[in-house]
Amino acid sequence: TIVIGDASGDGKVNATDISRIGRYLLKKPTGTGSSGQVKKTPEGADVVIGDASGDGKLNATDISRIGRYLLKKTTGTGNTGQSIEVIDEASTN
Repeated sequence: TIVIGDASGDGKVNATDISRIGRYLLKKPTGTGSSGQVKKTPEGADVVIGDASGDGKLNATDISRIGRYLLKKTTGTGNTGQSIEVIDEASTN
């Protein structure tokens, strides 16, 4: 499954994801996380791992969205109007 905003690949959205995205943006090693990788949804759409805003890239907006989600102040993700969600993926290739 793909959890929107889960940059570490642990299946949860938490402060670790904010840290992973920050390190990714600073081009520092992030260990075994999946930040920035692209996966496919069952519908064949590409999802950038860690992209909580739905704009197809990792940036400070994703950190802000995840932070607001963690503080229970999120209003939705990206242009889909969806909150942080789980997507069953068709393939991890």
